[in-house]
Amino acid sequence: AVEFGCSNNTSTNTVTVTVDGTLVDPADLDYSLNNGTFQTSNVFVDVPAGTGHTITVRHTNGCEKQTLPFDIPQYDPLAVVLEEGGFNEIVAVTTGGSGDYEYTLNGEPYGSTDT
Repeated sequence: AVEFGCSNNTSTNTVTVTVDGTLVDPADLDYSLNNGTFQTSNVFVDVPAGTGHTITVRHTNGCEKQTLPFDIPQYDPLAVVLEEGGFNEIVAVTTGGSGDYEYTLNGEPYGSTDT
């Protein structure tokens, strides 16, 4: 599973590999991102943006299984520039991030309205 977040206006992510504990003891496994160094944790934090990442799960008996490839998109930091609109209007021009933007002015919600 890949979860995305934001810290100090910088995109973050956490990739977690889940193994069926009824089939194997998770204590007998270690994990490698993109054929790198193996680690005991099944959690990878802040995987670099890019395509075709894989995680290899290795058992103490030497057997290995690789995940399907997954992608981590690049998200640009949020930026807001205020511009003059019509009479008595301010327009928030927003870039970066992902999804729909939501606006507030002095604590009052404006939803997706940027003016």
